[in-house]
Amino acid sequence: MSKLSLSLITMLLFTTIIFANENKTKVDFSKFEHYATIKTKKALIAKFGKANLIDGVQYYAEGTVVVNSTTLKNPNNGHVVIYDWDDNFKTSSIKANYILKNSKTQKIKAKNGLYLGMSLSALRKWNGANFKFSGFGWDFGGNIHSSQKCRITKSSVSIDLHLLNENGYGFALGDVELNADDKRLKNAKIVVSQLKLYVRK
Repeated sequence: MSKLSLSLITMLLFTTIIFANENKTKVDFSKFEHYATIKTKKALIAKFGKANLIDGVQYYAEGTVVVNSTTLKNPNNGHVVIYDWDDNFKTSSIKANYILKNSKTQKIKAKNGLYLGMSLSALRKWNGANFKFSGFGWDFGGNIHSSQKCRITKSSVSIDLHLLNENGYGFALGDVELNADDKRLKNAKIVVSQLKLYVRK
């Protein structure tokens, strides 16, 4: 093999490695998981500035657990993402809601194809199988049953569902078990209302 051939091969390999690394490390905050690359409150402030952040708290376990949080409104794409902090203000989890406080909605997509506002029928197709979830209008409303072995429960990004219009769907409210193939829910406006991701330390 000539020196020219060896040089060309080396150059191509070097270019391929650089291109692969650039793609691997590219974080443009177009996908939900990108926000989990920010590991501390200090890093969040450095990236987006205090003007785009609102500090607050989040309530869990029926209001018995209170967690410090910061809500980010990304000035570049409008995404609203909530950061939950541990006691050292390191990121413990991130979440994004379909319905915002001003009654507007947002669509953020995860890398695996899940997205805010996704319909029940689209989610059923994405999952590839029927699945069970809790009835709506209570603390655990719209939760996907974690005991199921399916694509949804295997996803690192967890989701909740929400019934946008309860009129005519009294059977779907409260502590009841529902499933995606229930014909009574065919015309119900059920959507993915939240994306959530726990951040590894």
